[in-house]
Parts: sequence; structure tokens; C-alpha cells
Amino acid sequence: MKKLHFGAVIMCILMITAVIGSAFTINAQEAGSTTDKTELVIGADYEPTSFDYYHSETDAQVSIISVVYDKLFTWVGDDLVCQLADSYEYEGEDELDLVIHLKEGINFTNGDPFTADDVLFTLEKNQSELGVAVKFACVDLENSYARDDYTVELHLFEYDNTLLPYLAGEFGNILDKEYIEAQGWDQGFEQNPIGTGPYVIENWNMGDSVSLVPNDQYWGSEEEQPFERITFKFFQEDSIRSLEFEQGNVDVAFVGTSASVDRLSGREADGIRVATIPLTKIGDFCMATIIDDDTFVDENKRLAVAYAIDIEAIVETIAGSTAIPATSIIPSGCEGYQNMAYEYNPELAKEYLAKAGCPDGFTFTMEVANNQQLNLELAEAIQAYLSMVGINMVINPVDFFTQFSNMLAGNQLCSIMVATANGDASMALAAFEPGSGLCISENHDEEFVRLAGLVRHERDKDQRMEYLAQLQQYVHDKAFTIPVYERVYALAYHDYVSGVEECGIKGENMIYANRISFNR
Repeated sequence: MKKLHFGAVIMCILMITAVIGSAFTINAQEAGSTTDKTELVIGADYEPTSFDYYHSETDAQVSIISVVYDKLFTWVGDDLVCQLADSYEYEGEDELDLVIHLKEGINFTNGDPFTADDVLFTLEKNQSELGVAVKFACVDLENSYARDDYTVELHLFEYDNTLLPYLAGEFGNILDKEYIEAQGWDQGFEQNPIGTGPYVIENWNMGDSVSLVPNDQYWGSEEEQPFERITFKFFQEDSIRSLEFEQGNVDVAFVGTSASVDRLSGREADGIRVATIPLTKIGDFCMATIIDDDTFVDENKRLAVAYAIDIEAIVETIAGSTAIPATSIIPSGCEGYQNMAYEYNPELAKEYLAKAGCPDGFTFTMEVANNQQLNLELAEAIQAYLSMVGINMVINPVDFFTQFSNMLAGNQLCSIMVATANGDASMALAAFEPGSGLCISENHDEEFVRLAGLVRHERDKDQRMEYLAQLQQYVHDKAFTIPVYERVYALAYHDYVSGVEECGIKGENMIYANRISFNR
């Protein structure tokens, strides 16, 4: 079967991620306007400060690294397929040895050969990073090794349904061990990343754009390098980005507000189209239970908050075309999803306040990143609803990096956090499991931990779905988190561009250049 390469990703969600990447084939037979352009120009929002995706993340950053790097596996529709891997199998008496056979003859951009040592080096990096290590905790690296240059044996502590999907995700980017060890993390990873992907960074014009050109070492087909250049141009303001798109200065643009989506929709006569792609990403209203502040340790307070907010009303009113109300801890697009929406009931909320010993309400602070406009507007709506039952929620806007640091450090009592399930429901649970490093969401409740572990490690599908149903019900009954919205990814494109509608993959907010064509 022919391998399809998935390139860069433009991320579009709160702490988000979306990609325009690499390899669209050109179809001269497409209907619509034609163009003789050879450069794809993408209107992105926030410019990256580096390409270190472990410690900071913007739409464009994830997009760029996704076209620079390849992974062991990737998704084609609902199928997980090999990319840098050639094949794999589970071996051993308990089938806890994952043996991955690698494609041979592949080089990194600088000519370094891709080998099993690079895979092990990447996993070592993943297990050293707070908040990422828990995703790969099933791998016993001490007892894993390279059988030869093109065979990796990963010994597992236990079977994990999320391991292969994580290897197909953003932390599956395979790093060049020799290059990084020679250059150091600052130059070899954060500023000048290289990979085995179809494009390489040509120029970073800080404050304006990043340009990429085809990788002349690329191992895939020429069809996966359809553009002579891919340029990401940065416009923080959605209105400016949309205007640049309308004026023809960009070919495809992320549309971040419902107002822009509505304004650009229905304009096919002008050669303008908008694609909306549902995602498996949930914005959760998180209330910390493991930090020094014990405000939300009492489940009655959490339940009071849950029933005091009309989630459906605020999401439909504020998010409009860019999100739908969330109704479970896992996204509605995941296998095993069950609707666990809280019914708006302010009288019941007051009953829970009384049970908590605070019939007149209580006060707490919610921290929101000031560059996340949707979260800020939702926070204001939540604040208004809570005030009607006597709960005083103070909103504290901070910059994104402060907000993220506080989330990790345990200095944050309440915020909206994004959980993602790219290929498996358990991935949406990772932020809530012990060891996640996200103090805002980490949950040490014994029954939650038990059920989450069963969902993550059970091999039998039917039994696993039963555990997942129990888990969703338990989270709802205890209000460990309040699901608020599922984001819808909106992309505007000119009608000389095709393939945008097919860009969604396994719920990731991505647009892949290998699925886009220019009509010639």
C-alpha cells in the first residue's frame, strides 16, 4: 500500500494545535479557478518563540515541525499506518515486547542516517519531560534496545492502547540523535530543527513569517513536495488575518472567530470557501483537587458549579460556528462516547452549596490566558451564571506562558484546559491521570484511577468499552471536571485550492498540505 505522508499542521484551539504541512498532489482536472502559483501561503496566528514543542506551543510552531519531522506511524482515515516504521509486532509470552522494524536508507536533512538509535533517543527525551512522560510511561526503556540499526525492541511494563497513537502524534517526531548531541538542544532542537520530513526551514523572518522549501534528502515521492515553498505568515488578530485572506495575500487561513466564519461563509461567488472540521479536542473547566488550596476537594462545590452553568447556551452564543457544547470527558467523535451533559439547574446547584456548608456561595479565582479570546469570553459568561447562585468567580487574565507554568506548578486553582484524543479515548484522560504533571487536572481519586487504568490497558474491546462507560458516569457524578466545548476547526480558502475539506485526521485540528492541491 502506498504510504501517505502527513505534513505540517496549523493548530486552532486554546492551547491548540493545527497544521498545514507537506505533500498535496496537483490535480489539473479540478473544477474551479486555476492558478500558476508554486508557493502555498498560510495565514497563521501566533508566531512561535522557538520550535521546542515540549515547553511552548503555537499553531504555526506545530505546523512547521510537522512538515520537518516524520513519525514512526501516522493516520490514514481511521487506520494507523506505518510511516518511518516498516512493520511491527508484539512478541513474548505476554506480548509485552513491541518490535518495530524501520524503513532503511532514510537520511535526515543533514545526511545523517535514520536508525533505531534515533527512535530510542526520542523516547528518552519524551520520558524526561514533565507532562509528556506519562504518555509513554508503559515503555520500560531500561530494558528496551536496538536489535540492529533498523530494529527496535521496546519492552513494555504493560500493554497500553495509547502507545501507537502517541507515536503517531506530536511527540512521535523522530529526532536526529547525532545532530542534537553535536549541536546541543538550543541550536539543534529549539532553533534549527531537522528531520526526515518533506520540507526544511529556509528562513525565519521573526515578526513576519517562516518559509520552508523541499528537503532534497527526502525519502518519499515527489508528489509529497508539491510546492516550491510553503510560507507561514503571522497575524495575531483574526480580523486582520481574514482581511489578508480576502485580499488574496494568503491562500488558506485559520479562521478563529464565529464572526469571521459567518462573514466569509456563503461567498462561493467571490471564490471564497470555508471548511469546518470537527475535532476530538475538549475544553474542560478544571477545578484542582491536589494543590494546597482545598476549595474544590468537596465534590458538592464542584457539582454546584456544574449545575449552575448553562453550558449549551454559553457555547452556542459565544463560540457560534467555532465550537459545539461538550457533553463528556471524552470527545463525541471517540469510540465509546456517551452523553453525560449536565442539565442546567440553578436550584439543584443551591442544594449542593447547602450540602457543602456554604449556602450563600463561595469565592474563587479562575486564571485564563489573555491570548485565548474564546476562553476569556466563556469565563465571563460562566462568571455571570455562577453569580446567580451566589458563587463569586474572580477572573485573572495572565499571559499564556504564565498560565501554562502555573498549571504545571500547582499555583492554579481553576482554568479551562484542552484535552485531546487523537486516535484513542484514553488520550483525553491522560491529563487527569496521576503523573500527568498538570496540577490543575491531575486526579488521585482511587476509583477514577482504577477505571482510567482499565480503559487504558484492557486489550478486549468490548470489556474496554464497558469500563469507559463506567468512567464517564463516575466523572459526571463526581464533577471532577466540567466539559465545556469541543472545538470546530475553521479554514478559509480560495477556490483555486482543493483538498481542504479532507484535511481532518483523527480529530486533530490539522490541515495537511499533502491533501491540498492548486487547480492548474
